[in-house]
Amino acid sequence: MVEAPSITANQRQLLRDVILPTDYWHNSSCGIIYHLAAYWKARRYNLL
Repeated sequence: MVEAPSITANQRQLLRDVILPTDYWHNSSCGIIYHLAAYWKARRYNLL
């Protein structure tokens, strides 16, 4: 019902800056779920 999302190069870099340095083996916060959701949503639409 809506167009596929798009992100700017700056937004793509910000997403990478959050996801890549995170040590998921030593992070117990539920906030990592949002990182994973953003990552897989970007992958779904070939934004990364």
